[in-house]
Amino acid sequence: MYTEDDLISVRSQIRGLIIKIVILFAIFLTVSLILAKNISNPLGLFILIVGLCICEFIWGIYGKPVVIYKKFLQELLTGRKRQQTGYVVSIGSEPVYKDNKLFYYEIFIKENVDDDIDKMLLMDSNKDFPPIEKGKWYEFTLYQNYIVDMKEIQE
Repeated sequence: MYTEDDLISVRSQIRGLIIKIVILFAIFLTVSLILAKNISNPLGLFILIVGLCICEFIWGIYGKPVVIYKKFLQELLTGRKRQQTGYVVSIGSEPVYKDNKLFYYEIFIKENVDDDIDKMLLMDSNKDFPPIEKGKWYEFTLYQNYIVDMKEIQE
């Protein structure tokens, strides 16, 4: 499910956003310097502060989530993975906010059909949701409790 292309795509998104923010800041800086020199120093300072606030706002809304997702992808691609076989008990219909980072679909599995303990696995909401059905056995490749890959087990 996750490949190096995902990481390259996210890096290019970050690079593009940084370029746009730098250009926007350069415009505000140029305007503020011209106004400060020719009209009024406080007006130039005000324009510069507005420009900084807009750039910070854009970074916080659009840039920071992409950087967090990039770190998540790096952990998935380079971290220690493990295999887990499980019987799917339920699948969340809506993504939920987990780990103060990203949205995930919750998938609850049992290692044994008669077992009382459910384990919660998290499927990234940014990826296409694979065809998964309740009541079937799957082999999951996991990093912590995040699903990196999965395949159905034929019985």
